[in-house]
Amino acid sequence: MAMYVRAVKIAEDDASVTYRWGKHYEAEDGTFTIPKLPPEQIISSGIKAKDYGLNFYSAPVFMKIIRYYEKNGTFPDTMSFQS
Repeated sequence: MAMYVRAVKIAEDDASVTYRWGKHYEAEDGTFTIPKLPPEQIISSGIKAKDYGLNFYSAPVFMKIIRYYEKNGTFPDTMSFQS
């Protein structure tokens, strides 16, 4: 079974970044918010995936965004995950 998920940044402030995500190019299935913390704190903070607004579909693209943030120090405007 193939899966495609796309996330598009819709808001950014000093404390967090919000993405709209979807299982198609328009990315309109839901949203999730990432706090602007060091990447290792985001992953190991003890916050559950659903507290970020994540589910089975959005979690892989969320992790791809965190890896990008860890490597580049910025949040991407768009990111997709395909398996």
